[in-house]
Amino acid sequence: MKYLSVKQTAQRWGISPAMVRRYCLQGRIAKAIQGENGWKIPEKAKKPTGENETAGFVPLTYALAKKLMRQKKKKNFHGLYDYVQINLTYSSCRMASSRLTRRQVETIFQKGKLSEMYESVKVSDVIETLNHCACVDYVLDHIVDPVTIQ
Repeated sequence: MKYLSVKQTAQRWGISPAMVRRYCLQGRIAKAIQGENGWKIPEKAKKPTGENETAGFVPLTYALAKKLMRQKKKKNFHGLYDYVQINLTYSSCRMASSRLTRRQVETIFQKGKLSEMYESVKVSDVIETLNHCACVDYVLDHIVDPVTIQ
């Protein structure tokens, strides 16, 4: 099988090399290979049309979302799902002036409550943390829904 460079493919299809690279990164060009010197595209590869029309196209976002949803269903607290959930929640709560530590956010996420502790904690910080966890779950649950303006 003969391969073309990104530049050659871009000239052949009449688009920019950046667009060809984007198609390769998204997995929209069948059998494209990333080598040391850039992408190698099969000579007979067809230019992707439309957003999702190429056969077998699964955006990387959806593949990642599926993995996160599987871990969420299994309640796997040692995977990517809990890492994303805890760190996104902690970061967004810190931006909103929450005083909870990362460890406290992790405990709230895993148990739904704070364990016994002797330091004072604002109830609003706990509620905000729970809401942020629910928000990340909502985004995962609706990742494939179209975005609409209301």
